[in-house]
Amino acid sequence: MSWRASHCANSFAGTGWLKKWPWPCVHPKAVNSSTWSRFGPHTRGGRWPGVVELATKMAGDRALHLAQLVLTVHALVALFVVAGMIAIPLGARLGWPFIYSIWWRSAHLGIVVLIALQKVLGQTCFLSVWEFGLLDRAGLAAEHMPGAQWLLIRVMHWDLPLRFFTVLYLAVLAYTLVLWRLVPPRRACQG
Repeated sequence: MSWRASHCANSFAGTGWLKKWPWPCVHPKAVNSSTWSRFGPHTRGGRWPGVVELATKMAGDRALHLAQLVLTVHALVALFVVAGMIAIPLGARLGWPFIYSIWWRSAHLGIVVLIALQKVLGQTCFLSVWEFGLLDRAGLAAEHMPGAQWLLIRVMHWDLPLRFFTVLYLAVLAYTLVLWRLVPPRRACQG
């Protein structure tokens, strides 16, 4: 039985770049690249353009660097969502003007809606799919990833059922909508 089958029923199908690490499966549920689609695994539609196909043709080091870039972007998006959930009520209390920006708040709400919609539709985040596709392509080069990035992968990718994430992101969406109502954004004054 493979490492993926014995340690994680929801594992990412690939060459098993996490075999040597002591924690349980920390990557999203996905399937092999032949079934990836435009909206993630197990859905219909076209394939993700570019990144996965490019990864199959590139050297391991280049795939590793791209995986690190995708992980960094993914972490920044997560940080933006969490920071917004904290900054909005705190900023309303302390009088921070940026929390009333319609552009900032719209971007925050839009990302939260996109994440919640992906989970309701049973889809894996496209950034996770790209990230693990690139790491899988990197093969042994992934063993040379800095420890901080391995920790970031562990923090960001939990081995829990999709139902948990669906409920979690719907709660985040509800909280964000309540914040929109209690601390409404304002358009900049023209003058």
